[in-house]
Amino acid sequence: MPRLVGFGTFAGLREEKISEKISRRILSGEQGMIVWWSIGAGIHVEPHSHANEQIVWMLKGKMEFRFGDEQRVCGPGDVVVIPGGTEHEAWFHEDTEVIDFFAPPRDDFLLGGKPALHQPRLNSNQERAAVGKSAALAVMTDLLLERPTCWTEAPMLSSTMLRAPVRLMATMLVAQLALGSRADGQAIRNPGRADANRQRAARWQGERRAAR
Repeated sequence: MPRLVGFGTFAGLREEKISEKISRRILSGEQGMIVWWSIGAGIHVEPHSHANEQIVWMLKGKMEFRFGDEQRVCGPGDVVVIPGGTEHEAWFHEDTEVIDFFAPPRDDFLLGGKPALHQPRLNSNQERAAVGKSAALAVMTDLLLERPTCWTEAPMLSSTMLRAPVRLMATMLVAQLALGSRADGQAIRNPGRADANRQRAARWQGERRAAR
């Protein structure tokens, strides 16, 4: 996003959609930057700090804000001045509009960087499901890698005739478990783990073809 010089209108700036609940408009000069935010209820900006001085100006809604060791609820018209290097975080319990001023400009924002957002905490049922999936994924990965402990600890799988179909089932389950799911049905992807499992499955299938 280029720095601007001359006349313009804030409403004429491109609105950038960060997520389903967050959008922003950025206006930057050489020494300072203004960012307008529209933030939906339920967003938590994680504790963070940056070298840039920041001034927060509340336009509408409410924001619970922690600045250093002090925490309070801010409403329309409230301002917060944050020296560079001071840790801060925010909770938005209702739809809010706020303007941030940064000096010097946030280079990461100019390059399309996003704020430090906290992912919503899983409830107890979701946590138990995630733990169960992790355990199942570990077992299936053992099957794919044919670790000796896996076969010896499960005598009914020790038959050579059973290994091929069991490992095929393991491959399919690993792919499904690596994607995971939330209670609301939205997919949670784990690209690193999924890629590793796909590579293991492909390696095993290649070994099978070479052995024929």
